Amino acid sequence: MEQTTSDALHKFRDMCLSETNWIECMSDGVQKEYQSINATDSVIAVKVVSNDFKDLPIEDVFNSIIDPDFHKEWDPLVIEWNVVDTKPENIKVIQMLVKVPVVTNREFVFDCEIATLFNEGVEERICRYESVDDNKYPVQNGYVRGTVGLSGYLVRKENDKVVVYCVGCSNVGGSIPKWIVNSMSKSAVPSMLKGLKEKVPNYNKWKNQQTK
Repeated sequence: MEQTTSDALHKFRDMCLSETNWIECMSDGVQKEYQSINATDSVIAVKVVSNDFKDLPIEDVFNSIIDPDFHKEWDPLVIEWNVVDTKPENIKVIQMLVKVPVVTNREFVFDCEIATLFNEGVEERICRYESVDDNKYPVQNGYVRGTVGLSGYLVRKENDKVVVYCVGCSNVGGSIPKWIVNSMSKSAVPSMLKGLKEKVPNYNKWKNQQTK
């Protein structure tokens, strides 16, 4: 049975694989970093294409990304990750609470869509995030609501090697100037992928410990 997926998921996939509207700003042989401007609010979107996961099992890489409890192991800014609603096309609405240095902690509410696709024989696993109708859900007390633009992860098997595409585009909201938000975004995605790479080999051992 073919998996039902949204148009937004395919738009995200195309965003990952295309270089249109992206400016390459770094390439070191292992990964490439790109930047783009979100025309609606001048917040930078950052894309990283990483070959640093090439010898790791695709299942372990993707499970490390989508397991909400393990997410905290490689992204220390995450405080909580809760499912607050569901939508058609197997989309879950997530509330994520995060630490933000110096200022008030932030809360994000966004769609999370997960899919496995096969395109021209290439295995692709996708996790898409996007704040769509987050105003339906009340803001957590003590937090400031931020928003997530079209973001997420595409993990592919290319020539039997795992390649990770990660796009990050978020606005932490509040009164923080956009230039500070953009400065934070430029370093956040590469830093997260570095943390993820370090933790993926521990995923199965960690998972087994949770079930004991």
